[in-house]
Amino acid sequence: MCRQVNEWIVDEQVSPSDIVVVTMGKVRAQNFGEIVASTLSASLSKKGLRSEYRTGEGFLGDGRTVVVTTPHSFKGYEAELVYVVGVDRFATETAALPAPLYVALTRARSVLVTSGTATSNQGSARILAVLREVGDLAGAAPAVDDQSLPKVGVEEHVRTALGGIG
Repeated sequence: MCRQVNEWIVDEQVSPSDIVVVTMGKVRAQNFGEIVASTLSASLSKKGLRSEYRTGEGFLGDGRTVVVTTPHSFKGYEAELVYVVGVDRFATETAALPAPLYVALTRARSVLVTSGTATSNQGSARILAVLREVGDLAGAAPAVDDQSLPKVGVEEHVRTALGGIG
């Protein structure tokens, strides 16, 4: 994620205020968004830039800050470039959390990048499998950390999403 955000800023001359990182969840009782913002800030500081974890406040940028937030806080907003980090965190043990996942995946005006780590969690494995399938259909497969995810046809995804109809 740090490499991609730096590439957007340095190589593609994107303003940091046009980039938003969306994530959710906790790691050992610490908010994952705070961890992401801290890690990204360390990467950006060499360029005189920073990232900031924001919830419940506006998303207008100062031109030097990349915002890290949750889908709940970013609902109703958009950004040119959105990086959804930890997409596997948008799930319970057995199912995806559709509302926050939908919000996170539909906030980008131009570019959406997702990343996640495959675990034994069935919900996150399903999210990663669907994203891989979408990437395959689009011709640019997303990077997924586990090659053992089951391949399921698009028709099965649609039938499941529609509750078995079709």
